Amino acid sequence: MNEELNTIISFQAADEQFAFNALIVRHILELGKITRIPNVPEYLLGMINFMGTSSLLRILE
Repeated sequence: MNEELNTIISFQAADEQFAFNALIVRHILELGKITRIPNVPEYLLGMINFMGTSSLLRILE
């Protein structure tokens, strides 16, 4: 029998449970200060400083 084992990372946010294949997760970090960006869609929350660079943080609701 050829079995494939997967490692998953799971977490809960609010009342929802989420799980991701660990192979696609690059970083897990605590959310810091979010800098708002004007004139972007409502689902784009803003930018954060990640390892010394500004990175877009996309939040979809």
